[in-house]
Amino acid sequence: MLAELHDDEMVCIASSIDPNDLFAFSLTCRRTRLAVARANGGRGTRTRLDSVLASKSTSRCVWGVQAGALSACNWTSIDLAGKEIGSKGAIGLAEGLKVSASLSKLDLTDNKVGNKGAIGIGDGLKACVSLSTLCLDGNQIGDAGAIGLAEGLKVSASLTTLHLSDNQIGNRGAIGIGNGLKACASLSTLCLDGNQIGDAGATGLGEGLKASTSLTMLHLEGNKIGNRGAIGIGDGLKVNASLGTLLLDDNQIGDAGAVDLGEALKVNRSLTTLHLEDNKIGNRGAIGIGKGLEVNDQLIVLNLNGNQIGDPGAIGLTKCFRSYSFWELRLEGNKFSSKGERVLDKIMRGNSQDSSHDCDWYDGPWVSI
Repeated sequence: MLAELHDDEMVCIASSIDPNDLFAFSLTCRRTRLAVARANGGRGTRTRLDSVLASKSTSRCVWGVQAGALSACNWTSIDLAGKEIGSKGAIGLAEGLKVSASLSKLDLTDNKVGNKGAIGIGDGLKACVSLSTLCLDGNQIGDAGAIGLAEGLKVSASLTTLHLSDNQIGNRGAIGIGNGLKACASLSTLCLDGNQIGDAGATGLGEGLKASTSLTMLHLEGNKIGNRGAIGIGDGLKVNASLGTLLLDDNQIGDAGAVDLGEALKVNRSLTTLHLEDNKIGNRGAIGIGKGLEVNDQLIVLNLNGNQIGDPGAIGLTKCFRSYSFWELRLEGNKFSSKGERVLDKIMRGNSQDSSHDCDWYDGPWVSI
């Protein structure tokens, strides 16, 4: 069956779709085709939405199909990445979330959802009992949208993964998400890279870390976090017992922030991966992190590439964990000399406890594995 329909007709038909008849339902609407196919190999009448094959989807068309059918069909995944559904389409999908009992993944990457659409999705999260993964990267949701999503996060008991990269989220939005983390007991992965989060926002997220018992991975690369923000995150790490991976590459963290993160490492027992590539960390910061590692034996990956660490900092860092070896320590693109390299090599080979740990040099930078 193939039909040319206007938006109003699409909405009307979508609201009356019988899921038992959704074998190969295809609709075309203003250069738009939504293909809904049965994905269970022909067994029985249960259906789910495998993929949306439209090149471009009007927001009202998406509203009708999803909101009208989500309550009736056992769809588990919807991928609408790059379909420009806009805020109206997102709000319509949010209405479907409120009644869906099966949808586990929703991908709305690059869709111009905006703050109004994000607020609508946040409302949908409050009632949704099944959604575990929500991808909203590149949607211009801003602070207001992030706060709206955080309100849904406070109530959600199912969401485990939230992608909010490249969304113009600033301090207010990050503080709102931090407040959401305090109440959410399910979220394990939060991606906030490529936003505009500064020190106040990072401190707000640090407050959220103090209360979170579920978050295991936090992406904050490419923001505007400086020393005060790193100190705020460090304060959160001193209390948090769940976070395993913290990515702070490409920020503005200097020695003071690094020293405080080192203090957090003395207490924290969950963090295994810490990335601080392309910041402004010098000798004092490197030595401060090293002092944290004198006590901490859980961290296995430390990335300090592209900082301002010279011979004293690099040597001080490696000497501080003489009794235990990393699986991976990265110091490429720093400022130590060839003499410093030789000293580092000697220290790291002396630290290696077994033959599975090796130190390789290439083009000046080095990695201990």
